[in-house]
Amino acid sequence: MIDLLSLVIVSLAVWRISNMLADEEQEGLFNSLDWIRYKVGVRYDANSVPVIKPGSIASGILCMWCNSIWIGILFTVALLCNQEATVIASLPFALSAITIMIEDWRNNENKA
Repeated sequence: MIDLLSLVIVSLAVWRISNMLADEEQEGLFNSLDWIRYKVGVRYDANSVPVIKPGSIASGILCMWCNSIWIGILFTVALLCNQEATVIASLPFALSAITIMIEDWRNNENKA
């Protein structure tokens, strides 16, 4: 059975990875995010606006709600195979997610 802390850590990791794939303009480590987007059919115009290749799964990768389902399935399988290793691998993404949430909260407090 999955304990609550593991569920929270993995959930934050799934959110962070989904968000990185769908919304972040940065290329990621060694341009890995651009490479993944390119492989599934995402192209960018001169204004850096995503252009989706017809007949590709690109629209799914640019939709956080869509890609989080598939990423969640992968993490669920990983949890069932080896809970401890999955939680440890998820921890950096979960910590990043919490840091982003704190920074967003702090920025919103400063605007008020």
